[in-house]
This record gives sequence, C-alpha cells and structure tokens, in this order.
Amino acid sequence: MNKFIKVLIISTLFISFSAQKIVDKPVMEFKSTIYNVGKIKLGKKIKHTFEFTNKGNEPIFIMNVQTTCGCTASEWTKKPIQPNEKGFINIVFDAKSIGKFSKTAYVYANAKNSPVTLKIKGEVIK
Repeated sequence: MNKFIKVLIISTLFISFSAQKIVDKPVMEFKSTIYNVGKIKLGKKIKHTFEFTNKGNEPIFIMNVQTTCGCTASEWTKKPIQPNEKGFINIVFDAKSIGKFSKTAYVYANAKNSPVTLKIKGEVIK
C-alpha cells in the first residue's frame, strides 16, 4: 500500500509539472491573422505586416514561415521576442494573374499555438 501511495504521488507530480510546462509556453497573439486586400491591379505587389505580441512567460523563437506558393514571400522577427514584446511577419503577394486569391503562410515557433495560419486574400483586376 505504501508503495502504491508513493507511485500515485510521483505520478501526480509528474502530470502537474508536465501540464505546467505546456501552460508556460509562450503564445503568439496576433492583432489579425487575415488581411483582405480588396481589389488590386494586375502586376502590383502587396506587402502586409502581421504584428503579434508574446503573451507568455518565455521568449518566442520563430523557426520558419512557410508559404503555400511562390506568389508569397516572407520575412519575420529573427531575434527572440520576450514576454509582452511585439514581433512581426511580413508577407508579400505579387499579383501575376487575374481573379480572386487566398494565399496562406504558416508560422512555426516554440509557441503553444504554433503553427499559426496567416492569410492574404483579395481579387486581382486589370
């Protein structure tokens, strides 16, 4: 019985510490994750900055930003984003063909809510 209680206490502590680690992970809180360009002319490049705040207790490290096609490019904050500091992701869309579009970028970081999905959408006109 004594052995059972020890195992129970150790298991409970392990689960508690594991849960604490998940809660302590930083969170990327974006002002907005969708940018609607509206209508833009063919051949125009659109650059949008998605800003976020680190709402956790540890620094955020952005490891990669992956886009869904060659039409979008990205750059982002390279240094660690400390708690309550702001970071950014820049997405560039090159309007090369006419019609409606929706382009996606995935932000991979050490954050609890990673990957975060960002979208730029609109319509390219003549």
